[in-house]
Amino acid sequence: MLTDLTPSDRLLAFGNLNFHLNAILCEAGAGVNDAMASDSCLMCELPSCIALFNLQHRCEIINMYSFDNIRPLTMLHIMRHQIIAIDPIYMPNLTMLSLSSPYDTLEACYGRLLELILNQNFQSLVSMHLPQAQFFGIYNCTGHSSLQHVTIGACRSSRFSTLIDLLPNLITLEIRHLISWPIRQTITHNKIHYLKFHIDAHSIEMEDIDALKTAVSSLKCL
Repeated sequence: MLTDLTPSDRLLAFGNLNFHLNAILCEAGAGVNDAMASDSCLMCELPSCIALFNLQHRCEIINMYSFDNIRPLTMLHIMRHQIIAIDPIYMPNLTMLSLSSPYDTLEACYGRLLELILNQNFQSLVSMHLPQAQFFGIYNCTGHSSLQHVTIGACRSSRFSTLIDLLPNLITLEIRHLISWPIRQTITHNKIHYLKFHIDAHSIEMEDIDALKTAVSSLKCL
């Protein structure tokens, strides 16, 4: 029955009826949308049942430290204090992360989060969409073997090889701003199927494209 309902409807219909249903909601994944996010009573009474956030609008009152059962997390107008709360200590089950903000002053927050992820602190994470995060070479990272789908904001071409080496099971990668072209590194990766760059270049030589395709033998779409 629960599979026929959206995650938000699951929470509205069955939240806090009894202990047994709360346990089922925790497993099935009850969720919060924009209409529910401002309901402080709901947020305070049922944090352990909430397994999904999908917020398109700003909501400052959400205390992110309370939701230790979150798996998919989408917030398209996230605030500084909310980014800081995204931590493996408080969100050990996170599987999908998609964050953005209208502000350009959160680079340090995104940098810290990216470093946490690339040290595999979120062990269950398989998808990361951080279009404002920048990878300019984070040192002493161990990598993340579970991540398969990644979007980041910027990466220097001289660090591209380092980035994909940290993500051995990567399938899709989008870099919103690849700084400097072409890539002049030795690259080996046998899992990437889809690669998308946004670059500033006066011209693109086909031999550079061919060299990249040869280096990444699994590539199907560039």
